[in-house]
Amino acid sequence: GAERHRGRAAERSIETTIGCDWLGQAAIALGSAERAVADATSYTRTRVQGGVPIADHAAVRLLLGRAEHDLAVLTCVLDRHARTPIAELDTPTLLRWGIDARLAAGEQAGRAVTDALKTLGGYGYMDEYGLSKRLRDLTALRVLHGGPDQLLLLSHELAAAATP
Repeated sequence: GAERHRGRAAERSIETTIGCDWLGQAAIALGSAERAVADATSYTRTRVQGGVPIADHAAVRLLLGRAEHDLAVLTCVLDRHARTPIAELDTPTLLRWGIDARLAAGEQAGRAVTDALKTLGGYGYMDEYGLSKRLRDLTALRVLHGGPDQLLLLSHELAAAATP
């Protein structure tokens, strides 16, 4: 009885730590992507092609618009339970939130940085602009402590366990 209770309390503690870790990784990804989009936006306002800033070209507007949309989606996922103290969330809810945030970070933040990098053309891959490093960082975050496939499987298991 008592030992089983301690074992379950330890499991909940580990699950809470993992959920918080995943949320933290998603927040790092969001910050990195926000910086990449801000840097790309600044660059496109100063770079001129065809007599106008490249920020005015439709292809660049499309890339930056999609990047901003992806940032908004990731922000919404992270904000979903943000006003609820973590101690008040049940463990499965925290884990599902962490999984959703990590999956969104992999997709939305990764695409936002990729689109931002594309606005710089070949310069985006040069170290002095920092966008290629942000893309490498997000690629590493995407598989840290569980890749997308493992997260999707866990999400499915949590949903199945919650269904009577």
